[in-house]
Amino acid sequence: MPILSLNLRAQTLLLRSIFFAILLCGLTACGGGGSKSAQAPVPTTPTPPTPPTTPTTPTPPARVYGAEFSVSPTGSDSNPGTPDKPFKSLEKARDAARAIIAKGVPAGGIAVWLRGGVYERISPLDFRAADSGTSETATVDWRGYPGEVVRISGGKTLKASDFTPVASTSPVWNRLDDSAKGRVLQLDLKAQGITDYGTLKQRGFGGWVGSALEFLSTVLLCIWPAGPT
Repeated sequence: MPILSLNLRAQTLLLRSIFFAILLCGLTACGGGGSKSAQAPVPTTPTPPTPPTTPTTPTPPARVYGAEFSVSPTGSDSNPGTPDKPFKSLEKARDAARAIIAKGVPAGGIAVWLRGGVYERISPLDFRAADSGTSETATVDWRGYPGEVVRISGGKTLKASDFTPVASTSPVWNRLDDSAKGRVLQLDLKAQGITDYGTLKQRGFGGWVGSALEFLSTVLLCIWPAGPT
C-alpha cells in the first residue's frame, strides 16, 4: 500500500504541473503574460506613393545642311563666306545662295548664318520665291548665330564724337539766341553717307505723301537752363 500511495501522489503532482503549464501557455497567448503583453501596437506611417515620372521630350537631332555661309559686320565680300572668313553684306550671301540654288538645292538645304552685330541697311534687301528653297526639306534658312545678338537696322547709327559745336564763322551762328551760342552741335550728314533727305511737302487729309528724312534720338528731355523735366 505505501508504494501505491506514492504513485498516486506522483501522478497528482504531474497532472498539476501539466495543468499549470497549459494555463500559463493560454495566458501568454491571450496577452496576459510576458513583459510586453500590455504594450499597445506602434502605428506605422504609410509610405506615400512615388509620383509618376514626367516624360522628357526627346531632343531633335541637329539639322545637317547641304551648304552653309557666314556673314559678319566685320567680314569682307571678297571672303569665301566660311565661318573664319565670312561675307560682309547680306547681298553677297544671298547671291552665293542663289548660285547654289541654280544648280539645285542640296539635301538638307542651305543655311546663311548671321554673326553677332548690327547690319545697317540703306536699301531694301530683295528676295524672290526661289530664294526660299525648293521643298520643306530643301529650304534656305537665314539664322542668327547661336549665342550672339543680331540686329538689322534701317537707320544710320551716329556717334556722339561725330557732332561738333556750331562755330562763330558758320552762317547759322547769327540765327542762334545769344544764350544758346556755343551750346548747339551740328553734324555733316553727307560725311556720314546720308544724301537722301527727302522732300518737305504740304500735307493734308487727301492722299498719301511720303515723309521727309527724320532724325530719331533717345535723349533726356530737358529745358536749358532749367535742367531735366
